Amino acid sequence: MNVNKGILIIACGHPFFGRMAHNLAASIKSMEPGMPIALRWAGDALNHLKNYNLSEVFDSVEKIPEHCYKSEGKNKWIRTKVFMYDLSPFEETIFLDADTIWFPKRKPSHLFKELEPVEITFANYTRHDLEKVKDEKVWAKLSEVKTAYDFDKGYYYALQSEFVYFKRSEKNAAYFEKAKEVYDNPKAETIVFAGFVPDEFAFSVAALLCGIKPHKYPYFPTYWHPVHKKIDRETLFDRHYVLSVGGAFQSDYFKKLYDQLASVAFRKLRLESPFKYINKRSWLPERKSI
Repeated sequence: MNVNKGILIIACGHPFFGRMAHNLAASIKSMEPGMPIALRWAGDALNHLKNYNLSEVFDSVEKIPEHCYKSEGKNKWIRTKVFMYDLSPFEETIFLDADTIWFPKRKPSHLFKELEPVEITFANYTRHDLEKVKDEKVWAKLSEVKTAYDFDKGYYYALQSEFVYFKRSEKNAAYFEKAKEVYDNPKAETIVFAGFVPDEFAFSVAALLCGIKPHKYPYFPTYWHPVHKKIDRETLFDRHYVLSVGGAFQSDYFKKLYDQLASVAFRKLRLESPFKYINKRSWLPERKSI
């Protein structure tokens, strides 16, 4: 499989991530059946999907090579995200976290059209002027990041890797290689996320090292409640393409909204048994707070 444009989803570790990836793919296919979707998985992610015909919603399903997540003898599932460039079969890719779901307002092709002039971009919610940083933290203390990587100026963007758009190019390939390097050998002490170094730290540092920045600041194709807070449903659908249920837990409102979106998509595609959202802190011991 190697087509021009498509959506990449990664599901690793727990079977619930596979179920959420299935929901996400169904929500996309219910909007735009011809949009190619590639699933890359590892661990137990597909254990609950053995009775499903995955070809109904995924155009490509492949197991992730062990070197993408295995490091120092450990399964670092979050590490797979710095390999998304290698894992994508597309010339133009929209990467989405498995724990997101598409809003039924605008098609994915509309978003690809919107991003046509762009080479690479991330969802992002804030940035920090490195000439002025003091005690600010974005996965790491920025004053320490500035010293460790010899950054004297520029903006440190708080990149959100739940949404990434990129084209195939030498510059972007080099950027993702740098992100791998930063992830495996961080020069500053980071907050521990899901037991390991956060991938977003590596993406943000590599962006500065490679002279890459989001095409727009702030940029929110995805809606994530901790950043945006609650807004009415119509405005939600108008302003954003995707709902994120990232984080350790969701309010009852957003759990219900996620379940409704999944149910509508499954009914439209005549599929059975969508996954109902369950707060991560109840099934992932390492996700009690973030």
